[in-house]
Amino acid sequence: MRSLAPYELMAAVLADEKPPASLVAHAFAAPHELWKRALALEGCAVHLDRGLHRSMTVSGMPPTLQRELSEATARAIRHALSVPGQLDELSTIARESGIRLMVLKGAARLLGGAVPGSRSLSDIDVLAAPNDALRLHAL
Repeated sequence: MRSLAPYELMAAVLADEKPPASLVAHAFAAPHELWKRALALEGCAVHLDRGLHRSMTVSGMPPTLQRELSEATARAIRHALSVPGQLDELSTIARESGIRLMVLKGAARLLGGAVPGSRSLSDIDVLAAPNDALRLHAL
């Protein structure tokens, strides 16, 4: 079965729109493999999980999809909670080596007060001067 319904539902929910019940039913009837592929391609499982709950569009959600979204959110929270320790270690090494760096993207958002787990986070992006970047990487 090929269907655009999961993508259409994702787009509506992520745009904070209330999707029509017929779209929700059609999307939730799509095979789980289609959902897995769509979520992997789009990388939006955490945002979708939050959006579906916020829009109250969870009724009728297949248990396999619900489990996958919940696991993605739990994983995002675990990763976010490990960031402060990793940043502490990285900043200590940089400071002791005289390297200035800037924390970017998800880790920067966390430092700015974002709720842990509000977005997926798989690594910490930092910016350093070109010569310092190679040295920092080696350290």
